[in-house]
Amino acid sequence: ISNKLVEDLEHRNIPDQAQAYRFLEVLKLAVEAQEEVANKFRNQLMQLLARPESANKTNDPVSPQANKAPYGPNYSKILDRTSKAVEWFGPRMDEQLIANLEQHIEQWSAKKRTKRYVTDLKSTLTEFKRKKEQLAQCLDIAENLSKTVSLQA
Repeated sequence: ISNKLVEDLEHRNIPDQAQAYRFLEVLKLAVEAQEEVANKFRNQLMQLLARPESANKTNDPVSPQANKAPYGPNYSKILDRTSKAVEWFGPRMDEQLIANLEQHIEQWSAKKRTKRYVTDLKSTLTEFKRKKEQLAQCLDIAENLSKTVSLQA
C-alpha cells in the first residue's frame, strides 16, 4: 500500500477520516509483514537460481553421476519453494488484504464525498489481485520448468 494513499487521506474532506486512516495503517502493517517474508523468499529463490553450473558436477570421472548431473538451477527445489510461497501468501493475501479491502470499499462506497478515496482503494485492490495472479503464474512457470528438465534427463 502506498504512502501516497495515506498522505492523500490527510488532505481529503471525507467523513470518518480517522477511521479510514486507522484502516489504512492496519492494512499497511499487513503489507509490510508480507513484504518482509517475501524478501526472505526472494533471497532464497535468487540463491537457487544463481547456483553455479558446476554445483551438481562430481569430480569423479568414473561415477555414473559425473556426466548425468544437471547443471544450473535445481528446478525441483525452485518448484518446491514456489509452491510453499503460494501456499503461504495465497490465503494471507485473500484474508488480510483482499477481503478486508473489499469490505472497506463496500462500506465506504455508501458514504458521501468518498468517490475519489474509493477509486484509489479500488486501484489498490486491483494491484493486490494482480500480485496474487502473478504468484500463481510463477508457480505455473516453475512447474513447467521442472517438467521440462525432468523430460530432458
